Amino acid sequence: MARQIANDILPNLASTVGPPRRNPGSLLPLPDPTDVNKIGSRILNALSNQVQRNLEILQGDLANPVRIPQRISRQTEDFVTEARNIFSETPVGLDEPEYTVVRRTNTYEIRDYAGYSVASTSMGKGVILESPERSDTGTNFAETGAAFNTLAAYLFGANKQRESMEMTTPVTTTSWGEMRFYLSTRSNKDIPDPLDDSSSGSLYETGAVTILDIPPARLAVKKFTGFVTEGEILRQKDALLSALMMDNVELDVAHGDPISHVIFQYNPPYTLPILRRNEIAVAVRRDDEDVVDLQKQWVEEKTDAAAAELEGRVDLASSRRGR
Repeated sequence: MARQIANDILPNLASTVGPPRRNPGSLLPLPDPTDVNKIGSRILNALSNQVQRNLEILQGDLANPVRIPQRISRQTEDFVTEARNIFSETPVGLDEPEYTVVRRTNTYEIRDYAGYSVASTSMGKGVILESPERSDTGTNFAETGAAFNTLAAYLFGANKQRESMEMTTPVTTTSWGEMRFYLSTRSNKDIPDPLDDSSSGSLYETGAVTILDIPPARLAVKKFTGFVTEGEILRQKDALLSALMMDNVELDVAHGDPISHVIFQYNPPYTLPILRRNEIAVAVRRDDEDVVDLQKQWVEEKTDAAAAELEGRVDLASSRRGR
C-alpha cells in the first residue's frame, strides 16, 4: 500500500494541483452534461423507488405493529454486519459468482467459474489500454464513479420493473472499459429489464445498462490489497503473467493479441485499505479447449453492432501502441 501511495496516488495528486498547464481543460475533463442528466435521472428514479418502498413498510407497520420489533432486530443485525465489514477481507452476507479452485500456488489461484449474469455499463467513451500509455484513452475517477452510480441505480430500482435487488460482490472492471455488477440468482426472480432511455442503445454509451450472460471460464487470479491504481494493476498483471509463464500455464489468448484482464473488487469503500480484497484475473486454457480470447469470449452475447464497435476500439488501441 505504501508503494501505491508513493508511486501512484501522490504523483497523480501532485500533477492535479501543480502549476497551470497550457491546456488546463485536459487536467480535469468535465463530463458531458447529457451524461450527467441521464445518470442523475436514474439515481432520482432509484431514490424515488426506495422512498416508495419505505412508505409501504411504514404502512405495513401501522397495519401490523407486531412485526416492528422483528424488523428493527433485522436492521440492527444488518448494521452490525456492515460494521464488521470494515475489518473483513471479504464482505459478509453478499452473494458472489460460484467458482471452484482447481490449483493454488503462493502467487495465484486457478479457478473454474460457472456461468452467471451481470449488469454492465461503460466506464467512459475510451477503452482502457493494456499498457502505461493511457493518457488519452483511459478512464478517470469521474467516469468510474458515474459507471458505479449507473449500476447502483439499476440495482436499487431504476429498471422497467422498478424492482430493488441486493448488493453483490465483487464489482468487476474490465481492461476494455466496462464495469459490471454480478446479478444474484438467490431470490429466483427474473432479472429486471434496464431502462431503454439511451439514444443509440450501444453498450459503450455512458449511462446505458446492458444485461450480459458471462459464460463459464477458467481464470488465473492473483490477490492484492490496498488501492486499485493503474500503476498497481500493471505491476500485479506483470507479476501474474510472469508466474504463469514460469509454471508453463498457457493463456487463453491468440498469439500476438492483447492479453485482456478483469479486476475484482470485493469491499465497500470504508473497508480499511490494508484489508481490502482486490484481484486481477486472466483467462487460461483448459487442456481440452481451443484458444478463445477472453475479451471476445466474454462479450459474445452482445449485439453485432456492439461487437463491431468493440473490435474497432481494440484495433485503434493496437494501432496506437504500434506508433
